Parts: sequence; structure tokens; C-alpha cells
Amino acid sequence: MNMLASQIKEYRDDLAENHTTLSKSELARTTSLGTYVINNLEKDLRILILSKHLGLSPKKLQVGVRYLYGDSVGHYILNLRMGLTKHLFNITDLNIAEVCTRV
Repeated sequence: MNMLASQIKEYRDDLAENHTTLSKSELARTTSLGTYVINNLEKDLRILILSKHLGLSPKKLQVGVRYLYGDSVGHYILNLRMGLTKHLFNITDLNIAEVCTRV
């Protein structure tokens, strides 16, 4: 029970720490990441480039994505790509090669 209690406390402390290190405007900029990624899939989407575009440090971008979406920046982008892939398969008659080219 003590081990579980200490893990829960550590988890809560981690959430509180991550949230307090980001301002509301930084969180707002982090939420615009998804729109930017979807509209710029053909571009280089490394974290350094994304953080410069959003006006955040790479660390703050990572913390913001982890806080808002519970995932790393890389996995978040991958999930957006996979969602778009599924969407394209559902609404278009594109073949696999054409969808891969778009995504």
C-alpha cells in the first residue's frame, strides 16, 4: 500500500509540476500543434522545427504535449498521421500508394 501511495503521490506531483511550468498561452500554442501538423505533413516535423514554429522551447513543447495529450510529440504526430490515413481510406477511393504519398 505504501508503494502504491508513493507512486500516486509522485504521479500527482509530476502532473502539478508539468502544468505549473506552462502558461496558458504556451498551452494554447501547444494545442495548435495538431492543426499545423495536419496542414504540413510534407514538411520536416522534427521537434526543434515545431518548437521554433510555435514559439516554445523543445522541452516546453514536450511537456505541453505530454500534459494535454498524454503522449510524446513523436507519438502524437504519428497518431495524427494514422488518423488522417484512416480518414482518407474511408472517404476517398485512393489506393495505398496514393494515401502513403499524401500522409
